[in-house]
Amino acid sequence: MIRADTNVVLSLLMPPRRSEASRIVEQAETFGPFVVSECVFVEVCWVLESVYSIRRGDVALMIGDALQSEHLVSWDAALSRRALGIMGANERLSAVDALLAAHAADGDMIFTLDRALASTIQNL
Repeated sequence: MIRADTNVVLSLLMPPRRSEASRIVEQAETFGPFVVSECVFVEVCWVLESVYSIRRGDVALMIGDALQSEHLVSWDAALSRRALGIMGANERLSAVDALLAAHAADGDMIFTLDRALASTIQNL
C-alpha cells in the first residue's frame, strides 16, 4: 500500500500543480493507487477551501471524483462517500464535521456541542 500526502492529492486536482502529476501517475501505475487517509482527506478539503477559495460543495464533488479515479482510493470508500455527500448537502459543515456525521450514520455515537453538527446527526 502506498499512501498519498496532501501535496500528492493536490497535484492531481489542481491545474497549477499538475507539473508533478505525471511523476505521481507513473508511481501509481507501478505500485497501485495511492490511499488517501482520513487526515489527508480533511487537509485537502481545508486547502481547497481556504487557499484556492473553492466552495465546500464543489470541494466535495472534486474529491469524490478524484477518489473514483484509477490513481487515488479512499481509506474507507463507503465512509468517505457518505461524508462527501453530507458535506455537499450542508455547506455549513466542515470536512471534519461531515466525517463525524458519516460515522454517526454508521452507528457511532458522537457527542458534540456544535449545533449544526448535532442537527445534521439528528436528521440522518
